[in-house]
Amino acid sequence: MKLSKVDLSSLVAIAHSDGYLQLLLDQSDELEFLKIPAPIQAYEGLRELNEVIAETTALPFEEEPIIMLPVISSMAMAVGYDRGEHILQVEFQSGAVYQYLGVDLTFHGMWKRGLVRDSSSRTNPLDLR
Repeated sequence: MKLSKVDLSSLVAIAHSDGYLQLLLDQSDELEFLKIPAPIQAYEGLRELNEVIAETTALPFEEEPIIMLPVISSMAMAVGYDRGEHILQVEFQSGAVYQYLGVDLTFHGMWKRGLVRDSSSRTNPLDLR
């Protein structure tokens, strides 16, 4: 048996689908995704190897920022809404930012009712007076 030295330090994540081993590699300035034909056993072997040599760490979760629109208000500077999470975010004149969870509201609906003049532009603020 011949042993080969292996450096897996740039390997970020692995998966297996439709006969392909899928690898996510950290190339310093970008992530590279590779698909290599391989049986499911290759994937299972790499998972076992990971359990033996390293503590499993979760991939970092980067939350998408809520797009904020300027408003005309004595208290608020800007508002934003996350449709997927139903979060209304308000940035106040004081600099404080509040998130209100479970808000059943969409900017599209506000636009249809004429409350937002131009939701694609930061130059036309929402009038909350």
